[in-house]
Amino acid sequence: MSNKAGIGMCIKDAHGGFVDARTELIEHILDVMIGKAMGSLRALNWVNEMQITYMNFEMD
Repeated sequence: MSNKAGIGMCIKDAHGGFVDARTELIEHILDVMIGKAMGSLRALNWVNEMQITYMNFEMD
């Protein structure tokens, strides 16, 4: 069992065109739901840093 979670994030514009992407490794995660929550938090922090005010999130 691994204690890591990998996340990938992609930002698209209003027309579906590629803007930016990022991947991150989150360590010391022992629960899948905690990993998903941490990934969501990282995505929110990233769009906040980029000063994006309108967004839709998709997760798998």
